[in-house]
This record gives sequence, C-alpha cells and structure tokens, in this order.
Amino acid sequence: MRQRSKPSTAQCNSALYTLFLLAEPKYVSCVRLSEILAEV
Repeated sequence: MRQRSKPSTAQCNSALYTLFLLAEPKYVSCVRLSEILAEV
C-alpha cells in the first residue's frame, strides 16, 4: 500500500477503502465510495 505524504482529507478510513478497492477494482477514488455510501 502506498505511504501517505500528507494528512488525508478523505471521509473514509484505510480499512473501508481497502475493502472498497477489493470490491470495485476499476474505481480507485473515495469519490466513488462516497457515492455508494450516500445510497446506503
């Protein structure tokens, strides 16, 4: 996993983001994740 160079402004944590990448490998941004979570 890539090391962060500055503090994240994302609204998701690394565990949730990792699970998202495993489920949706063609989408790599938290923007798509936030769209999915908004529908839940």
